[in-house]
Amino acid sequence: MAGTRARPNSTASTLSASSLMQDVPGAFPNPFTASLPLDEQNVESNYVSLSQAIHARRAEYVRPKHVRIKIGSWNVAAYKGAEKDVGGWFVQGKGVTEELDGLSLRDHRTGDSHGSAQSGHSRMEEREDVAAQEARYAKKQSTLPKGDPGSLPGGEDIGLYVLCLQEVVDVNSVAEALRPYTDPSVAAKWKAAMLAALPAGYALVAEQQLIGMLLLIYASPEVGKDVRSVSTTSVGTGIAGYMGNKGAVTARIVLGETTRLVFISCHLSAGADNAALERRNWDASQIISRTRFDPIADSMDLLQTTGEQIGEEDFAFWAGDLNYRLEGIPGDDVRRLLMLHTRNEYDLSQRSARKIEKELQTATASVKRRVEDRLS
Repeated sequence: MAGTRARPNSTASTLSASSLMQDVPGAFPNPFTASLPLDEQNVESNYVSLSQAIHARRAEYVRPKHVRIKIGSWNVAAYKGAEKDVGGWFVQGKGVTEELDGLSLRDHRTGDSHGSAQSGHSRMEEREDVAAQEARYAKKQSTLPKGDPGSLPGGEDIGLYVLCLQEVVDVNSVAEALRPYTDPSVAAKWKAAMLAALPAGYALVAEQQLIGMLLLIYASPEVGKDVRSVSTTSVGTGIAGYMGNKGAVTARIVLGETTRLVFISCHLSAGADNAALERRNWDASQIISRTRFDPIADSMDLLQTTGEQIGEEDFAFWAGDLNYRLEGIPGDDVRRLLMLHTRNEYDLSQRSARKIEKELQTATASVKRRVEDRLS
């Protein structure tokens, strides 16, 4: 009829608003159940802040970004001048062959391959032999093989370089173990070597040292602008369970406000008996339980209540000198296989057992002399 207006469906409108608001933290109660007794309202409540609620639903609004991370671990045994080779083996990937590393990496974005069996063999033919490398060792020169372009991704292909070092100082020295401060000159040498080897624009975003353990993290210009909430810490598990001759140095970084990365560089207890094995397990458990990071501040400078411990991250990378043993494999057999690899000789029928044993004995004696020279 003319002049008659339809009455709005207030019930439907209210139900629609209620359904929209029912999952919003801090929303008003449902008007249709507010008059009921509390035990019949089916009200659920939890103490979650708005920033945490948004973080929990980050998969709905974040854009994925691919970052390639390269991690290197090396117990340098306090050898002087070892930092001179870090650019070659770590940044450029020299001295590592496909037969040993077993890597054949493919970039899923471009389809490009990094390393293959065929390219590995061609590099082996062009690379300098071991004898020439050892000759330079006697002259205290770099032993990185010449003619080796590197078999692992490196250079600007890497977003984060994470260098984990152990025994950058002599951890068996009482003076070093009881030193009340960290000598910055040791880390300075490694940082200078890394800076010289990395492409232009890479920056140090995290570092931590505990006596002989040193952790350095470098980011590319593209990744570095997204690094936030960096926190580093140390846990000593050595003498008396707290000294820093054993333990871990750890760093946590946040990429793009959402992705939490933890890097653990450790040096666990040595020894081959069961007691030593239990001590290594204890070291690892102490590192996990005692590591604490600074609270993470979000874009609104609000501190989050998670992300302060190992296990609360999105990705964790554990590296270092773990000291775990290969059971049932004699050490001489391992050394023999490594020697055959470095000589690129895998067909035992072409080499007499006597010659292999002689080379093994010569190599073992050479290692012993080097250790004795370092200790003298």
